[in-house]
Amino acid sequence: MPAQPHCYAYLIKLSKPLGSERHQAMFYLGISRDWIDRFRQHCIGRGARMLAYTGRHRIGLQVV
Repeated sequence: MPAQPHCYAYLIKLSKPLGSERHQAMFYLGISRDWIDRFRQHCIGRGARMLAYTGRHRIGLQVV
């Protein structure tokens, strides 16, 4: 049986919360085979829809 490709879980912390007063997010949990490339995609707005908003509003992203 061929070996399964490894996947990595990564956690991104936002510098400011996203959302409304009632519902806010400060973290994003993702999974990828190449988490470094995926993080770069998030930083330029080509990743998850939730994180695409962060660039326009100058919200910093940090892998923790």
